[in-house]
Amino acid sequence: MKRIAIFGVLLLFCISCSCAFAQSLSGDVLWNGSPMKFLLILDGNRYGLKIYQNNDLVLRVSVDMGSGKLMVIDDLKRSYAQTESKQLVAMTALFAMGKIFGVDDDLLRSGKVNFFPLSDQKVFAPFGECIRLRVNNDVTGMYWVKNVGVDMNTILSPFLQKLTHDGIRFPFWDELVKMKGFIVANQKDDQVIYRLYEVGQEKIDWTKDFDHKGFSKDEWVDFLAPFQMVKEQ
Repeated sequence: MKRIAIFGVLLLFCISCSCAFAQSLSGDVLWNGSPMKFLLILDGNRYGLKIYQNNDLVLRVSVDMGSGKLMVIDDLKRSYAQTESKQLVAMTALFAMGKIFGVDDDLLRSGKVNFFPLSDQKVFAPFGECIRLRVNNDVTGMYWVKNVGVDMNTILSPFLQKLTHDGIRFPFWDELVKMKGFIVANQKDDQVIYRLYEVGQEKIDWTKDFDHKGFSKDEWVDFLAPFQMVKEQ
C-alpha cells in the first residue's frame, strides 16, 4: 500500500508538471481571408498559437524564446516545419501577430509611426468602451483599451528586445507597446478582421497540445517577406 501511495504521489506530481495553466487570449480572426478562431497562450518565454475553423484545428505554432525554437504545424496538410534561431523566431512571431491583429503591411513597414486616439468609441463586450486609433495619417479600424488583464508590451517585448539588439527595428510595434494597452478589435469595410473575446487562463500541456506524430516534415517556409523592406532600412 505504501508503494502504491508513493507511486500515486509521483504520478500526480508528473501530471502537475506537464499540465499547467497559462494566460490566454481568444477571439475571432480573419486568417488568409477566411473567418476563424484563435487561441494565443502565454507561458513565460513560451508562446502557443492555435487557429481553428469550425472547432477543427487548422494551424498550430509553438514558440520558445528561451531556446530559440519555433515549430509550425499544419493540421490540414498533416505536416510541420521547424527552425532554431531567436532572430527568426522573433520576426516570425511579429509577423503572426500582425496577421492576427489585421495590421496593414504598409503600417508595419513604415519608418515613422505615431498613434493618435480618436473621439470615435465603440463598445466591445466584455471590455466596454474602446477608443479608435489613427496611425500617422490613416484612420484605422483598430480599437484600443487599457486594463484588459494583459498589454501589448507583455507579449511583444521579448521579440522586440532581441531584434533591437540585432539592429532591426519595427517602429509600429515599438510605439504600440509604449501605449500600455491592447487592441481588442479591428474592422475594415464593415468586416471584422480581428476581435478579442476573452482574456483568461488555459490549461496547457506543451508535449500533448503540440504533438505532431505521424506528420511529414517540410522545409522551413519563408514567413519574412512582409518585413524585407523594414530590414533594409
